[in-house]
Amino acid sequence: MRVIAHPAPTDLALASVLHALSDPVRLEIVRELSDRGECPCGMLSAPVAKSTLSHHLRFCVTRG
Repeated sequence: MRVIAHPAPTDLALASVLHALSDPVRLEIVRELSDRGECPCGMLSAPVAKSTLSHHLRFCVTRG
């Protein structure tokens, strides 16, 4: 599993976090991860195609 560097909470802009969570799919991903904890992408129950899910996960990782 690849290790992802996370920014310090003080380096996060509230507007960026709110923008990322404004998408219903991303918000559902965060809710599910909050409930389940860390899990493989294939275990997420997002109601979208795998390519769309990859897009949303990539957005969250690259935008931090």
